Amino acid sequence: MKDERLFYYLMSAIFAIVIASSGVYVFQQAAEQEFSFPNHLLLIGLAFGIWAILRWKRKSYPFAFILTLLSAYALLMVVFTLLAM
Repeated sequence: MKDERLFYYLMSAIFAIVIASSGVYVFQQAAEQEFSFPNHLLLIGLAFGIWAILRWKRKSYPFAFILTLLSAYALLMVVFTLLAM
């Protein structure tokens, strides 16, 4: 039980660090160039989200959690890009 919690806390911490640094990068790049809507990130985020839902239903929780984080990362990058446009 403790190992599972450690895994989830570690993955969440890594996700928080990566999303914060990616958000800073997007806003720094927005000052230098013009962005277009990231269709590929939206599709990747939706695909990972659907895959995560299927994994949650099959009770493959660690893998589903990682897929959920990947989906959230892609969709948050879409949001950051829209805010920086």
